Amino acid sequence: MLIISVALLLIVVNFSEKTSTYRCEGTIQFKDDVKSTTVYLKLTEYRWWVHLWSNNDANIHLEVPSLVFPHMYFSDVKKLGDIFQIYDLGGTQQIGVFSNLSNTLRIKLQNASFDGECS
Repeated sequence: MLIISVALLLIVVNFSEKTSTYRCEGTIQFKDDVKSTTVYLKLTEYRWWVHLWSNNDANIHLEVPSLVFPHMYFSDVKKLGDIFQIYDLGGTQQIGVFSNLSNTLRIKLQNASFDGECS
């Protein structure tokens, strides 16, 4: 029984996530200024059994080198088909969308918004 428990624990720990990385080229828009920029995205999708202890489908790490605070983490991400809806820290307001089908990212960041294509 102990061996089975350890084996199940190892499976859960090692295979609960699938991570993909993307480089997104697009524009970042500040109040009155639009610039071309690159955003780096790391998408970590959770397997179905993670829903036993979590309501989220994924998490997203973003790096925007052109910003003063370039690293952002979004833990409240919901998956609907090929679309990942990104929510604010409290999970109350949707602030972005990443499409796994078209590889596009649109998100509100700090005092700006980004729109671009990822590869």
